[in-house]
Amino acid sequence: MTGDQGSPRNYGGTPRTSQTTPSNAALLVHSIGDLHTLCDVYDIDENGDGSYVFQRSTFSFIDSDDNVYYGQAPIKRTSLSIEDANKYLERIPDEVIYPESSSRVTAVFDPATIDGYIKRPKLTNFRVEDAPLFHQLLLEEADVFEHLRQHPHSNLVGYHGCFVKRGRGGGGVITHIDKKSWMDGIESAVKHLHGLGLAHNDLNPANIMLDEHKKEAIVIDLGSCKAFGEQLLSAGTEGWVDEFFSTSERRHDEAALKKIWAWLESDGRSRGDIADRRGDEDLATNAGI
Repeated sequence: MTGDQGSPRNYGGTPRTSQTTPSNAALLVHSIGDLHTLCDVYDIDENGDGSYVFQRSTFSFIDSDDNVYYGQAPIKRTSLSIEDANKYLERIPDEVIYPESSSRVTAVFDPATIDGYIKRPKLTNFRVEDAPLFHQLLLEEADVFEHLRQHPHSNLVGYHGCFVKRGRGGGGVITHIDKKSWMDGIESAVKHLHGLGLAHNDLNPANIMLDEHKKEAIVIDLGSCKAFGEQLLSAGTEGWVDEFFSTSERRHDEAALKKIWAWLESDGRSRGDIADRRGDEDLATNAGI
């Protein structure tokens, strides 16, 4: 693959008019859950108290033909409607987002025949000037995967090649991981705690381990686990709670489970809670196991 320069423009910031917005039958997105990414972007108020100031939400969508769409709107992600998403989404040309394919990378033309998924580019805060960086990241990761394909390890994610379509690389095809089975195990553990009148109060990926042999998720760190209603000395991890709290409650775990599932569904790309900009650098808040 080789990187090529994108067009010097940005995408997805101008809403389409009623004449250009697709009809219900031709909508790109039919539910917010169809979006590939969705997050809010904040700037730091450097002239004030240093607090975060909302700027926009950003979102992306990849259709069944692997076309990439990107949008940004002056609406918080929690208030974004289907109509808003369809109004602001704009297609990004293949040459902007995907590098050209290369003979040095194993090509996969039909990933549906493989028990895996395509590791897509991160699009939480896309700028067209970042296109060369997108190409570079895809190329460098493909090179690493190709090297590891010759030197595999059971505890490293499996790689089948790079998805190629329309002459361009769309991302590595990675061995499928049974995320639903993991989540079922986590929910079962939490349900067990709740049945005993206890809440964990600090569920997040850092407090979940994977059993290498059973391939099961194990909930750990019970330092904040208390009976419902009891006072807590410490609880919750920022980004994995809906509110700051001081008592043990079932709802804290329920909120965290929803966030963990969303995080797993996004392949650990981003919590989607906040992206802040400092100077010329865009930083997305990420969390990982």
